[in-house]
Formats: sequence, structure tokens, C-alpha cells
Amino acid sequence: MVCSDASWFDLHRYVTSLREHFPERRIWSAIRDPDQSDLDRIVLEGWKVWPKRGSWTLGGALDLNKKKIYYKETLSYKNRDITLCHELAHMLYPTEKYRECAEEDWECTIEWIGRGWRRKASVLRMILQTFHVPTKVYDSVTRKAFPEQRRPRVHHEYGYEQLLLPCLRE
Repeated sequence: MVCSDASWFDLHRYVTSLREHFPERRIWSAIRDPDQSDLDRIVLEGWKVWPKRGSWTLGGALDLNKKKIYYKETLSYKNRDITLCHELAHMLYPTEKYRECAEEDWECTIEWIGRGWRRKASVLRMILQTFHVPTKVYDSVTRKAFPEQRRPRVHHEYGYEQLLLPCLRE
């Protein structure tokens, strides 16, 4: 059994085996990337993304009464983004409609869907911008998602940093 905090490799391998052993499950044919209309619908329904403070053990959660998607405030940017994608996967693939397995397998499947979305620059950009979530470049996906935030490459020489600007090259 793989849990949702497993590596991408282990999670992908586990969910792939679920797909092979249980191809009849409705979720497999329903999975797709969210589009802007999916996210706009969620926003129009009044949903907001909100950091959660305090001694909270979960990474994220949905509050159906307050229409809030919570994430633990102390998460790294990457884990926050994964958590938001995971919670959105719960919204787009409701348990009552798609879950045909044990809770653990369902959470792994939702985690796999969410992490798959986080790995796609265009999807990640759309999600974070739609919900007005602060962005930060921290890996190759976010460099592609937010090219306007990229810093110029730095050349380390003689113990100090020198920007490699065309006008400064010899």
C-alpha cells in the first residue's frame, strides 16, 4: 500500500497497478486536466483558497459550509501547490460519484491526479492565477509556468556573483 506522501515514482506505479487490476472503475475514463471553465465554475460557486494556521495536522481540506479550500500555511510552495491540486481533484471528482474502492486507494488516486496537474506548467499557472494564490519559481515546472518571475542566470567566478549580461561579456 502506498500513501499520498509517497514519491511520484511509487505513487504512479501504485495507481498504474490499480488501473490495470480494476479497469472498470469510472474514474479512469473521467480523468482529464481541468480547464478554465471548471475553475471559473468553482469560483462562481463562491469557493476561495485560504491558508490555515495553527496546529493543524492536515496538508489541506475542503470546508463545504464555508466554501473554502484550505492549505496548511507552513507548507513549502511545492507542497502547497500539490495540496491545492489534490483538493481541486476532490472537487472535480466527487467521492459519491467516482469512488469505487477503499478510502486509501481513493486518496492515492486523487493524489495522483493532483500531482499530475501540478507537473503541467499550463495547468498549474491556470489554477494559481484563478484562485489568486501567490506564485514562486522553485523548480522546472514553475519556471515554465511563471517565466516572468525567472531571474537571470548567474555566473559564479572569483567568489562573487556576476550577471552575464551581453554588454558585460568580453
